[in-house]
Amino acid sequence: MIVALFGTPSPLTYLAINMLRAIVQVTCGEHDMIGVNNVADLRGAWPKRDQKRPAVVVASDMPSPDFIDFMLAAKVPMILCLERLDEIAAFMVSCRQTDVMSALRIATQSLSSLERLATDTPAAVLTMGVFPATLSQTLSDLLRFCNADGGDVVVGNAAKYLGFDGRGDIPLSEFLKKSRKALFPELKATLDLAAHQIDAHANLAGAYNQIAAGRRLSEAYWPACCFLQADTEGIPALGDLELEGRARFLCHGPYFHLPAGFWGAELAIEVSESRSENRVGFDVFAGAVLAACATTLPREGSLACDLTFCVTDPTTPVEIRIQLLTGAIEGRLRIAGVTLRRL
Repeated sequence: MIVALFGTPSPLTYLAINMLRAIVQVTCGEHDMIGVNNVADLRGAWPKRDQKRPAVVVASDMPSPDFIDFMLAAKVPMILCLERLDEIAAFMVSCRQTDVMSALRIATQSLSSLERLATDTPAAVLTMGVFPATLSQTLSDLLRFCNADGGDVVVGNAAKYLGFDGRGDIPLSEFLKKSRKALFPELKATLDLAAHQIDAHANLAGAYNQIAAGRRLSEAYWPACCFLQADTEGIPALGDLELEGRARFLCHGPYFHLPAGFWGAELAIEVSESRSENRVGFDVFAGAVLAACATTLPREGSLACDLTFCVTDPTTPVEIRIQLLTGAIEGRLRIAGVTLRRL
């Protein structure tokens, strides 16, 4: 038997792996668990498994598009686990020691990559999103999904394997709460955010949580605080960017991810004291330039630039860049934000 579990890098995925392995253990006995995120690694790990064991669980917390294609083509039963962007970010910061912005980038990548399974679910995929009332009911669903026999006896043994002997009637929410605390004692329920990160976190969660709820991402807003100054690497582009100086990139970022498909980006900026017909260029970059335009800045006021582009690989981060095309002797530019809409 081969069964796969794809999910976000978050507690639910790892707890679901434990539940799935409990079912496989009590129905098939000792089994192999292969944790990989792409086809190349799977091919490398596959010959190393114990071929005498009757079952293999393949798990991935960041599956690449080609890995998803491969498993669907092979018609391997897949369980899908999705958590909200804020829960993924909290886990990455608390348990994987990543910084907040990197955690948000990882969360957007994971959800963008899994959107196709979340919204266009093949019959062979069981989505672990809306749970039954109890641990036993969840284990029963997994048992049926694996086409395994045994009924209540197997479910009871699986609960015992998980450390909940005779307590299969525990509400699943309580099981998850207890298990999270046991496996991830350092996990924080909320993040300690700097003032500018609160805006980024709120806007991203409001958009990308659509995917966790089983819907396509239709629109997102990337606020100015997500972008980085080019002149001072690593500093958020929160205020005015001085134009004075040579031709150069002014800002870039935010290196978030989008699901595959066509997108429109509306970049809004504010201009002041630009009296010398300064020219700037805007582009979308994801491994290559996907769209670009150039314009002359007004002396004062607001300016919007619309760019249309296609994302083919949701694992490649998207960068929006602003470039001063000619040297300038004065002027300031401020990013207002970028609105992205699916076309």
